[in-house]
Amino acid sequence: MDCHILLLTFPSQGAINPSIQFAKNLIRMGVKVTIIISLSAHRRMTKCNSTIPKGLSISAFSDGYDDGFKEGDNHEHFKSEFKIRSSKAMAELIKSSDEEGYPVNCLVHTMAQPWVTEVVHAHHIPSTLLWTQPATVFNIFHYYFNGYCNDPN
Repeated sequence: MDCHILLLTFPSQGAINPSIQFAKNLIRMGVKVTIIISLSAHRRMTKCNSTIPKGLSISAFSDGYDDGFKEGDNHEHFKSEFKIRSSKAMAELIKSSDEEGYPVNCLVHTMAQPWVTEVVHAHHIPSTLLWTQPATVFNIFHYYFNGYCNDPN
């Protein structure tokens, strides 16, 4: 396999399931895919063996919330810990993949993680967003950030 894609998924059902489906399609095309995911999300995935496609490599890391985010937990602390710990896990995985002869060619990440580009760009790896929301939501965001009133129609 010449192409190795690292797929960083936010630990929520709305991000995990679309990421798995995307990974399946890439694997069918002959791409090596490694998903990097928190331990709590990995545990939820492994409860049902059918959710992990054959050929998908999984690298789980501790985000400090190994039993999952609970009601009453501090949202800002969770996001901060997730950023710090997943950044470290990504850097380590990129380095070990290089050493093993399977360098990462691209990082694909889900929403709520804009900081990941800093990590991969430090390693000279391109990145892109996997949009996991319906197209209608994308359209709403587009008009919100670009101004609905500017539409010539």
